[in-house]
Amino acid sequence: MLLAGSRFLSRWLAIVGIGMTGGGSAADGSPIDMVAFLVLMTLMAVSLARRNINWPSLLGANWTLCALYAFGLLSITWSADPVVALKRLIKSTGTVAAALVILTDKYPYKALRSVMTSLSVVLLPLSILFIKYYPEIGRQYHSTGAQMMTGVTTQKNSLGELCMLTGLYASWNLLHVRPTGGNNGGRLPWHVALPVLAMVAWLMLLADSATALVCLATATGVHFIGRSPQIASRPTRLALVLAATASSYVILQFGFDINAVLLGLLNRRPDLTTRVPMWEDLLATAANPLVGFGWQSFSLTEQHSRIFERWQVVSVHNTYLDLYLNLGLVGLALYGLVWLRGVWSSVRCLTASYQQGVLRISLLLVVALYGWTETVDLGVSNMYWVLLLAAIDLPILTAPLTARSSMGGAGRQGTTSASSMPPPRVPVNRGSWSKTSRHTSQGGRRPRRAPVEGSAGPVVSTHGARDGQGAPTPEPPAARPEFHRTLAQTGRGEQSARDDRDRTGDIDVEGTKG
Repeated sequence: MLLAGSRFLSRWLAIVGIGMTGGGSAADGSPIDMVAFLVLMTLMAVSLARRNINWPSLLGANWTLCALYAFGLLSITWSADPVVALKRLIKSTGTVAAALVILTDKYPYKALRSVMTSLSVVLLPLSILFIKYYPEIGRQYHSTGAQMMTGVTTQKNSLGELCMLTGLYASWNLLHVRPTGGNNGGRLPWHVALPVLAMVAWLMLLADSATALVCLATATGVHFIGRSPQIASRPTRLALVLAATASSYVILQFGFDINAVLLGLLNRRPDLTTRVPMWEDLLATAANPLVGFGWQSFSLTEQHSRIFERWQVVSVHNTYLDLYLNLGLVGLALYGLVWLRGVWSSVRCLTASYQQGVLRISLLLVVALYGWTETVDLGVSNMYWVLLLAAIDLPILTAPLTARSSMGGAGRQGTTSASSMPPPRVPVNRGSWSKTSRHTSQGGRRPRRAPVEGSAGPVVSTHGARDGQGAPTPEPPAARPEFHRTLAQTGRGEQSARDDRDRTGDIDVEGTKG
């Protein structure tokens, strides 16, 4: 993720004078990058193989993602260069593996905290260093001649994406994670969180990426709304509020053209800096609207070369148009199903682990918004990685908790996954032992019990024992036949014994207080 969030290894080595190229074209790629990604994918495959993963269940739960990749594999057959398309498909599976390494960890959100903290404390300070003191590395020039602040990345929108993701995680961590953290990894220390937020704000201004700014503001708003007690007390209300907000936006757009107002506030042109006319040209180049040019194969065609010559841009700057060109309407529909499936599982996650559900929903919203004016590359991309983190459905992350008390009530911080839940207690018919059990569960001490006449085994002392702390619990007297025989021998009936128990809270057997 450090490479995807900054520059590939070949570009870093080129800075110090170590450079290798493939075959002279972007399609060939760099041998250094190929070896680096191969090593990383091998390590991830070994890590996943050593974990006890139920692969049939995992694949069945994520059939939409499997269908997308199955269609992508089939689309290689009509690609302009099937070999290059296959390489890109294999590289894309590496991003899926990177997401699974996080999600199948024993504590997935602790692992996510480690990754996001690394991105924040390594790449953000380096970006500032490069922009201020090494402009030949931290600044680039647009095709129009305008200077761009890029930091550790190669383009200003990529720097905005880095700031957006790190700021999004910091916002969620500070608003929804307790200092102790539990399975969420703990709240970031203030001496880390405050500098990170300051660097994000400063770099976001320098990058001047309106898309990243809108996405970060949206995610932060979701985090604040989710923190409201009225929403947290009933987690599904968050989904209803967001659905109502989206519906209101659609109504305002059709009725009052609110996009024009928003673009004016962001100091952007109505044509989105020539994106709109470029999209019209790209739509005209679609040769097969149903299945497209093949998996990430539009960039290998002559149509792409003509678009590049005219507009001087490599990226389509629209995820949905990019999917339409590469995989057609079929691929676009499958991608939409992956996203919708992720929304469904995230809403269910709200009732299982509210804090994690809020994070997943905010990530899905950001990916959807980001895709309108930027491309979420289905390859080595951090945006695609966070989409997979939020969309992949693991039963361990979405199963409702069986013991609501373990969460401390809805909306509170508590148990976050089924794997870390305490084992359920085995129900016991306590019978006449109920008062003593209640006394113990409230923090009191259970009195010593004398051995019952005719019973076998040593006396089990429960002095100071409490439920749930591993202390031995005596067998309930009502379950032992000798207890009933002893009552009969004393000449007292069950009603008399019940009266004694109600008065004292103890068991009176042959005149001996239990």
